[in-house]
Amino acid sequence: MPAAPAAATPAPPAPQPALDPSLLPPNAGPTSQAIAALDGAIVAAHASFGPLFKDAENTFTKTSYLPLDTLLDDIRPALYAQGIFITSSFELVRGGFVITTTLSHSGGGWRKSSFPVGDPSNPQKAAIAATYGLRVNLCQLLAIVGRDDDGNESSNPPAAWNGAPGAPAPYPPAGTYPPPAAPPAAPGAWPAPGHPVQTPPATYPAPAAPPAGDPHSNVLPPGAWQQPAPAAPPATPYV
Repeated sequence: MPAAPAAATPAPPAPQPALDPSLLPPNAGPTSQAIAALDGAIVAAHASFGPLFKDAENTFTKTSYLPLDTLLDDIRPALYAQGIFITSSFELVRGGFVITTTLSHSGGGWRKSSFPVGDPSNPQKAAIAATYGLRVNLCQLLAIVGRDDDGNESSNPPAAWNGAPGAPAPYPPAGTYPPPAAPPAAPGAWPAPGHPVQTPPATYPAPAAPPAGDPHSNVLPPGAWQQPAPAAPPATPYV
């Protein structure tokens, strides 16, 4: 009895052509397939993120914010479960130093974000910039914000202005805005309607004095005319 024919082996899938690097999203790589795998893992991790509460207070601005330690505690377990690792380092680029944060996936995809560092020569300022930059970069890469503990504040309109410090100033009533100033007219052009004609003051040249000693002039030069002295009375002879 003849043997049964062996099952046909399926042909391997044809390799996909490499995508032009110029068509990739900015700050991501190395291929579109690897980026798609990373994005899918980020979407899956989002469902397991923590509450992301703003549990720190900025005493200078009197606002609450999401600190770095709380952010990392809320996102790292979910990212690690999806094969995503976080790295951050200083980088010298054109124009100065930046703090660059990268999300790397086990499939080879990566996305990165950079934040400028103000003064890298000062170790204390550089450390503060690294902490702040890492927090900003992670929020940018993962498209997350800290949950506002008083979110109603952003949905309520501002209170009417009552002159209190920090209160918004009122808008002027409609129709009380001054008319815009007319642009300067070109030389020889008529002014815009409703604007008076601006004429420069007349500047006539002073008449020139005639030359001294001109016999045909009846205008004496300054200082040339003097009041004649009165004539002395005639002497009276003694009688």
